[in-house]
Amino acid sequence: MVIDKDELKKLLTYENDNNKLDEYFQNAKDGIITFNSNVSAFLFWCTLYTLKKKYTSSCNITDFLDSTKIDKDSDFYKLYETLFIAETFYPSIEEAGQATIKPAVIGMHLGIAEYLLLTYRYMECLEYVADTLRIDKNNQTALFLKGLCLEALLQYGYNLKQKNMTLICDIYNSISVDNVYFDKNIVNSKLNHYKKIDVFILKNMGLVFTKATKAILNDIPNWNDEKTFYLTDKLFINPLSEIDGYVEAANESILPTGISCEINDLFKSIISDFEFCRRTLYEYNNATNKEKLNIVVTFNFLFTIFDKIGYLLYKYFDINMGKKTDELNEASVYLHTIFDKTLNGSTIKLSEVKNQYLYSLYHISREYSKNNKNNNFYNPMTIISKSIKLNRNVLMHRSTALTDQDTLYCITDYLAKVVKRSIIYTNLILYTEELRKSMNLQYSNFLFSDNYNFNLVDLKDDPIY
Repeated sequence: MVIDKDELKKLLTYENDNNKLDEYFQNAKDGIITFNSNVSAFLFWCTLYTLKKKYTSSCNITDFLDSTKIDKDSDFYKLYETLFIAETFYPSIEEAGQATIKPAVIGMHLGIAEYLLLTYRYMECLEYVADTLRIDKNNQTALFLKGLCLEALLQYGYNLKQKNMTLICDIYNSISVDNVYFDKNIVNSKLNHYKKIDVFILKNMGLVFTKATKAILNDIPNWNDEKTFYLTDKLFINPLSEIDGYVEAANESILPTGISCEINDLFKSIISDFEFCRRTLYEYNNATNKEKLNIVVTFNFLFTIFDKIGYLLYKYFDINMGKKTDELNEASVYLHTIFDKTLNGSTIKLSEVKNQYLYSLYHISREYSKNNKNNNFYNPMTIISKSIKLNRNVLMHRSTALTDQDTLYCITDYLAKVVKRSIIYTNLILYTEELRKSMNLQYSNFLFSDNYNFNLVDLKDDPIY
């Protein structure tokens, strides 16, 4: 038996059948089960271990690790090992300073961050990188991942590329190749490239980001407490908002020239909807009497933005939804339904368009779609999204009284960040697709030089979904 995406889904159907789980375990241990990729092996053992733990608290991690068919010298095995060890403790960031568990917690965060990088979810990767750097500010692998993500997010649009180059140079110049747990060829290539750049000249030209100190913010015209809230809560529509405290994060999305008035209006409307939601969060956060219904409305309205993004992409790429009339076509447009549809006059599906930011958005759509039934895999990224979707179901179909107000605020605040990221990825999709048109590139060509060349987690074959 070969474990692939379909077999991983089947494994979940045996969640309550301990005998079947034992059969899978023994077959895998004996080599009867094989894997079509390291990703499948990694997710199979993670899922199996999680399910088996439901039946016994004495599931020995060391023995379990020894039984796996993952190459013990591979990077995946190291990720897998640290993920399990850390999950045994499952500490908070504050508890992670304890010497006995610190390496395992760092390993867990870095393992998740690397998976997110492999699936082009750069802003989500930065979130886990930040968790690592709060525990160990000099962690070399976390710094390297941070550099890769910033390079991917700020090379297009936002007029921040030159300042970002200075920041990345500073990051890479602080790194030793031997201390980065990552592909050494990639690390060497990156560090050698940026060592050729004269950072001193860039800094003398003023090409540096400005740290948002209280004194600096007080000197900025029209700056106020509301903007400070957006900066600290990472709600500005700018990739730079994902890392702590730079004034330039307040420079919000810039649409590329050349897009039609229709797409421009649709995008501006999406931004306006998001601005309403984050303003409501700010007002709720500062209110003396916090009205629960205000946060309920914000939570539900944020969810509508996903499908508005889907509609914009449907229009922009001229997607054929397979219906007989335009009216029926548009009625079936949702963010999660457009990726397996073809572009009009073409056999190419949207999921086959080679654009890294489409891949980013694809994974968000799968994680937050109400129709995604496969979120039971051992996937740390889905913990919050499952809570968000459960609360949405309660609010829409049960009763507002059944939700806890403080919890609802926390997940609404997190959902706002997910929507912000989706808007940024959409902006980058539009920017790079306009660049594609100007270069006369086909949809089958990547627009960029793939700096990583992982070829590891393909969009359509990612077994998590």
